[in-house]
Order: sequence, then C-alpha cells, then structure tokens
Amino acid sequence: MLEYLVCWKGYGIEEDEWRPLEDVKGVRRLITDFHKKNLEAPQHIFTIDFSNLPFCLLTNFNDTLDTVVII
Repeated sequence: MLEYLVCWKGYGIEEDEWRPLEDVKGVRRLITDFHKKNLEAPQHIFTIDFSNLPFCLLTNFNDTLDTVVII
C-alpha cells in the first residue's frame, strides 16, 4: 500500500505519521509538488504474482544455493 509521511503544520516531528494515499487525496496539489521534487519516489505500487516464481524449500537455513537441489 502506498503511503505518504504527513507532517502536521504546527506540530513537532514526533506527530508525523505515515498515511495511506486514500487519506491524503484532499491535498492533491501537495502530492503533485512532492512528486515534481522527488522524481524517484514511487507513485504506484503494483502487485506481483509469486505463483510462477521458482521457490525451493529450505529445511536447513544453513543450506546455500550450491547445496540445495531445486525440484
């Protein structure tokens, strides 16, 4: 879930909090300004389908990729 760190005007940094995008939609101009100044900041989060990734079960956490057989 995409969240923004909200800094409340008139309050200290201890009151800052991460809020989901849905809670900050009323300040669209501030979000637009933020992304203009922070081009590398993500604007969207996409889910990944993990069902096709080749996972292998590790029964011993000391195993390394060179000692594990992938079935």
